[in-house]
Amino acid sequence: MAENASIKRLHKDWHYLALLLLLVLPLRLWLLWNTEVAARDSIGFIRYALQFESKSWKETLLANHQHPGYPLAIWAVSQPVRALAGTDAVTMRLSAQLASTLAALALLVPMYYLGKELFDRQIGFWGALLFQYLPVSGHHLSDGISEALFLFLVTMALWRGVPAVRGYKPLEFAWCGLFGGLAYLTRPEGALVVLAAALVLAGMQLTAGLRARWSRFCACGMSLGCAAAAVGGIYVLTTGHLTNKPAVEHIRDSIARQKHDAEPKLAPTPRGPLLASVFGVFIKRTDDLPTRLGRALGAMGAEFTQGFHYVGWAPALLGLFWSWSRLRGDPGFWLPAGYCLVHGAILLLLAMVEFYVSDRHMMVLILCGSFFMVAGVREAVERLCRWVNQTQASRLATIALVLLATFCLPKTAQRLHSNRIGNHQAGVWLAPRLETGDMVEDDHAYTHYYAGQVFLEGKEPPVPSGYHPLCYVVVTRSKDAEIGVGRNEKEDGLRRHALLVYQWPENRPLEEARVVVYAELRNWERNPWTVRD
Repeated sequence: MAENASIKRLHKDWHYLALLLLLVLPLRLWLLWNTEVAARDSIGFIRYALQFESKSWKETLLANHQHPGYPLAIWAVSQPVRALAGTDAVTMRLSAQLASTLAALALLVPMYYLGKELFDRQIGFWGALLFQYLPVSGHHLSDGISEALFLFLVTMALWRGVPAVRGYKPLEFAWCGLFGGLAYLTRPEGALVVLAAALVLAGMQLTAGLRARWSRFCACGMSLGCAAAAVGGIYVLTTGHLTNKPAVEHIRDSIARQKHDAEPKLAPTPRGPLLASVFGVFIKRTDDLPTRLGRALGAMGAEFTQGFHYVGWAPALLGLFWSWSRLRGDPGFWLPAGYCLVHGAILLLLAMVEFYVSDRHMMVLILCGSFFMVAGVREAVERLCRWVNQTQASRLATIALVLLATFCLPKTAQRLHSNRIGNHQAGVWLAPRLETGDMVEDDHAYTHYYAGQVFLEGKEPPVPSGYHPLCYVVVTRSKDAEIGVGRNEKEDGLRRHALLVYQWPENRPLEEARVVVYAELRNWERNPWTVRD
């Protein structure tokens, strides 16, 4: 009887998962097809992936700020793609997005089961579905960036960690540590999952009603730590550092400065990539610590609101409030909650140091909050139905969630990075016209990439005798007055000595062009024989 009940539960889970796949796969394929260009960070990840074929493992890791998990995924997915269609800008962009798409589809499984563990099947189903349908997360999951793979690994660690902390299960702690280590290999903040699990384990041991035998406690801790170290240690042993991210150094420098300076100084301008570098909120700089804290919290709140498409944040907070009395005594709840608290604290510190918060920074918080958003909608409908003596609460809650998903879809289904068509077309125009020794100097990297320059790095042949290579300078005009001033000055300087060779749109007056390309002789002192963006 027990075995039959277990089989029935498994079949029901697979029915939910099959329906999730049926609802999410078309969206992922649609966005894969409707992509003008991948995110700018994708070009760096593609360059990273190709370096595995020309450099040693250690050289590749030391030469890049990012952790190697996602570039390795791109490299693996690109093998069959390149075998069929060769290595070029399109196939590598497709490989990067395919890696993200596969990870996004795989994410459905741990999200569903995590929601089921914390609440029930319905919340697991709707939480997983709505997270994929929300515009910000929906776009990032299909883009050529590390988000989808990172979120899959983090959610796998949280899913396996919930039964681990509930039952002091060493094997489950090992699974949690393994996936946490893999998340760390993808992005440094993946290590926070392991830290959160360790903190919850320690907190349970200090709580009288949850304490286990010390032998059991040690077995769980060792399983967690050894599994995480066995995977994550690969990066540390290779590089000699926990991470190469400049943002970590910025935080360390800021803390040291606060200790030694009586008057806090302005944080330095960012000197390299952050944990992520796409759309986000830039914070007005200040040397006043309380003001800086307030602005950082405001920026995080703005990104949190946007991540829930401006309407989902309210039911998410209500769902947390209404679920608090039931969940607060559950160690399984405190694993994702602890992870979100630690992650949020790091983001707050980063925002105060870098004066910037990216929407990508907030995705883990939105993921965990998706379950509470569904719980909030369902509870609100049930309370309203009790108030008006309505008995169709379950059906009405489903209708409300369907309407929420429908509200999100039009924005989510928009073409990825359609505003970069001019940079894309400029690269396509340049590709057949570049001669050996020519280079592309591009302020947005897309033209450089689609002109094929990334695939020539480290492979520069000798310049033909008598040929004077050209430098094609790409200027992307901006409607933002503050940004546009500097670019207009740059273009004015180019007009005095360089030749305009391309504009986009091609059939519009020059003053209406969004992207322009100028050609000048390559300056060997400023641009030695090394292809670069």
